[in-house]
Amino acid sequence: MFTVKTKIDIAVQKALSRRLHRNSLIAMIVGAIGLLVYLVVATIFENPYLDILLVFAIPFGFGLVYVITINKLMKNVELINQTNEYTFEESFFTVTTTRNAEVTGSAKIYYKELYKNREEKDYIFMYINKTSAIAVQKSNMTNDELIILRSLLDLELMPKGM
Repeated sequence: MFTVKTKIDIAVQKALSRRLHRNSLIAMIVGAIGLLVYLVVATIFENPYLDILLVFAIPFGFGLVYVITINKLMKNVELINQTNEYTFEESFFTVTTTRNAEVTGSAKIYYKELYKNREEKDYIFMYINKTSAIAVQKSNMTNDELIILRSLLDLELMPKGM
């Protein structure tokens, strides 16, 4: 039916991990505030029940680890120099991955096997499983191709402004 190319770069990674990055920052900030309150209050008052505030170390730790991991992924994605070419058919699509001008793999994926689909402002993400997604850049498609892809993936029309 039609073919679309998408360069896998930092913009794709940012769009894909936007929610996780935001939630990780919130967890880290809440945890840091809780730990700061513990330090201030524990130095003023000697109460063994104040140690319960150390529970804020958990969201702080998880948030910090996720933020560091996401930032490292963003730096590494530029080094990969990867482009995916998608050929969309009636009941399946194929993905051909090219790295540094060399084809490194190809896969045939049926739409019914996708875990979920998500459309954002610039990309459509097709999840192979809970954690792995394939990104298709919407600006590389014509309006007709976009309408066909939305239909194949059972995506509703995006509201204006997205």
